[in-house]
Amino acid sequence: MTRADLSGACCADPVMADCRTLHEALGLSAINHLAPSSLDVRAFHACAAHFPDAFFQSVGCTPEKIYNLSTLYTQPHP
Repeated sequence: MTRADLSGACCADPVMADCRTLHEALGLSAINHLAPSSLDVRAFHACAAHFPDAFFQSVGCTPEKIYNLSTLYTQPHP
């Protein structure tokens, strides 16, 4: 997904599995989510620290959840 332009893309219930470079796509904040998106664990762990807040908001995360995710995934893991 590196440098793929997703600006204005319409997504309805997509499953993004093993997509470890999703955070490198352009226009994540400009995706039109018509239904919730699903990310598998590998994609989420690889990308969560890099997703813009607007992406999390567009998939239904509350400000509190966004804060918790950014705190969890920006800390070094043993």
